[in-house]
Amino acid sequence: MKRTYAVIVALAAALSLSSCSATPTDQLAELRTAINAGKECPELFPLLKAIPNSEAAQGEMRSIGCYSSSSKRSDTERSKTDPNSDWIGVTGGKRVEVSNECLNASKRAANEVNSEAAEMLIRRTLEACQETNEWLSAVAKYPGVMGMVEGSIPSVTDIEVACMIHPDTAVCKDFGKL
Repeated sequence: MKRTYAVIVALAAALSLSSCSATPTDQLAELRTAINAGKECPELFPLLKAIPNSEAAQGEMRSIGCYSSSSKRSDTERSKTDPNSDWIGVTGGKRVEVSNECLNASKRAANEVNSEAAEMLIRRTLEACQETNEWLSAVAKYPGVMGMVEGSIPSVTDIEVACMIHPDTAVCKDFGKL
C-alpha cells in the first residue's frame, strides 16, 4: 500500500513538473494560435501571463489592442479586410523574402534614436524595399522602424502613416495600387 502511494506521489510530481516545462516559445505559439482563432482579450491575458518577460508576446497583444484583460480587440474589423493576410487590414498581405538593401535600411531605421534622423531613414526603407509586402516583412523583422516593439504585427495603419509622409516612394506607389 505504501509503495502504491509512493508511486502515485512520484507520478503526480512528474506530471506537475512536465506541465511546468513548456518553453516560452511553446507558450508564445499557443498565444499566437489563440490570437489567430479570434480569442478576446480576457481569454488571451492568462496565456500572456504564462510567458515570462516576453516582449514579443506583449507586442502581439498591443497589435490587436489588448492592453489589459478588460480591453476589446481593435483588430477585428481591420482583419475582416483579408482574414488570410499576414498583416492586419492589408489586402493580399503575405510575408516575403526581403532584399538585403531593404533589410539593411530597415535595421538602420529601427536602431536610430533621433526622431529627425529616423524620419529620413524611414523614407529610405520605403525606397529600398520595392513593394508593400517586402516593406511590411522588413517591419515585422525590425518593428522599431515604426516605433513598435518586438512581436508587433504590422498593420495597414503603419503603411498608411508612412505613405502619408512619403507618398512618392516605391512602396507607397505599390500600396496605392492595392
